[in-house]
Amino acid sequence: MRARSSSPIRPIASCALYDRFETDLKDQSQAQAPEAARARFARALKRYLNRRELDIDWETAHSAPLEALVTSLAMGLPFEPAEKQALLEAPTLSGRFETLSTLLEIDGVDDGDDEGRALQ
Repeated sequence: MRARSSSPIRPIASCALYDRFETDLKDQSQAQAPEAARARFARALKRYLNRRELDIDWETAHSAPLEALVTSLAMGLPFEPAEKQALLEAPTLSGRFETLSTLLEIDGVDDGDDEGRALQ
């Protein structure tokens, strides 16, 4: 004998708006940052890597397309979960570049106390 439900099963209607992620579908491989912003980024990255005793191939970093550089660093650098979330939530490549630059700069002026350095 099978038990019957007293209420019919109804599919749940859902609606998601993805408009703000529309730029993710566009080819951004040729996107460039202004030279001053790229230089500021390079200085902050160098300080960040030195503090953590990490190294990268600088020739490749300087010649890499902006999208590849930002994406690979965002994935590979040891950021806290809240910092990674901030990178994920940046709506555009330029937003991710700016967020990554800021995170690197924040770490560069950190007082050395690694406890509690995550964004709140």
